[in-house]
Amino acid sequence: MRGAGHPPERVRRARRDILIAALLAILLVSTGCIASRSSPSQAWSGVAIDGDIAYVGTQSGEVLRVNLERNGLVERVFSVPSGGRTDAFPGFYATPALVDGVVYAGGFRGFVFALDAETLTQRREPFEIQGAALSKSIVGGVVPADGRLVFGAAEGAADGRLYVLDMELREQCTYPRRGAAATGAIWSTPTVVDGVAYFGDLAHNLHAVDIFTCESIWPSPANLAGGVVAPPLYHKGRLYVGAFSEAFYEVDAATGAVRELLLADNWFWAKAATDGERIYAPSIDGRLYAIEITSRRHVWTYPAEGEIGPILSEPATANGLVVVGSDDENLVALDAAGGFRVWDQRVGDKIRAPLVVDGSTVYVHSLDRRLRAYDLDTRTLLWERDLEEGR
Repeated sequence: MRGAGHPPERVRRARRDILIAALLAILLVSTGCIASRSSPSQAWSGVAIDGDIAYVGTQSGEVLRVNLERNGLVERVFSVPSGGRTDAFPGFYATPALVDGVVYAGGFRGFVFALDAETLTQRREPFEIQGAALSKSIVGGVVPADGRLVFGAAEGAADGRLYVLDMELREQCTYPRRGAAATGAIWSTPTVVDGVAYFGDLAHNLHAVDIFTCESIWPSPANLAGGVVAPPLYHKGRLYVGAFSEAFYEVDAATGAVRELLLADNWFWAKAATDGERIYAPSIDGRLYAIEITSRRHVWTYPAEGEIGPILSEPATANGLVVVGSDDENLVALDAAGGFRVWDQRVGDKIRAPLVVDGSTVYVHSLDRRLRAYDLDTRTLLWERDLEEGR
């Protein structure tokens, strides 16, 4: 089901082709198909919140500890060691993870770091994935689960592997195993439920892998007819995920059986959100699609006519609202049931990091390296901080 009020077909396809070309350029640079990866890139990390403290990665290869009570003041900084290298971009794309006083973060050069949460000093030597120096990368997040650290990686421009480490960064197993043929490059953050990691790859596959044995629990991966970057959303035994096929799917978590729920006008890049009644699927066609879980019906699209900027940011739900940010540099709060706009705020740069709600506050990390906090009840900006200067 495609939204109403679209521009003429030739215009729509021209816009789509331009956008796809731009995203392919990002993929090519980031996977090492262009000689140098030392130029700036647009990494987008969300914030991991622990009480009054948050942790966020940056495009210049830093993990920051920020004080939310002090309006985002940067208290500590970890910078990726260069090791004398100038040939690879060190940034962090995904949100750091925090477990028992340790911050875990996967860097784009292919290293996983374990940092003391108080000091941001390294607790142990980083773990390095296999692969060629100029093409290996970690784009998705490191997921702690059941005493394991689970993450996907690209070991080359087209090849990838799921890694499972213990909390000391010691490798436990990989999928596929070392020496076996790899999957497609993995840019997706795994979703881990009951000891099973669900994740996609750029070769059109969605996988389900036991994190203790690194064996697939499905007879074969689910083919989604397009690359899968979005982390799957798990809800009551089903996975919800979009692909570069422009389709959004429901997948049975136990069997891998696939049902197509809707077609958009471009790729799905970001993870969907849910409030338990509806699934909210963001697309880079500039629309947010709402699907009723029980009936599987597509119940509304925002905007109902036209489009906003491409949506690469994971939406957030709270208090009957669904909040979405996009490349049009606006933060918009929608009525979750009806899809109409309740309020919006001009941010000032593209929003690609996942939105994070804590209580009645939503935190927004935009590409200008500013962190902003908005109150959902009063619909006001509480504070903003330039993470480059606010140290």
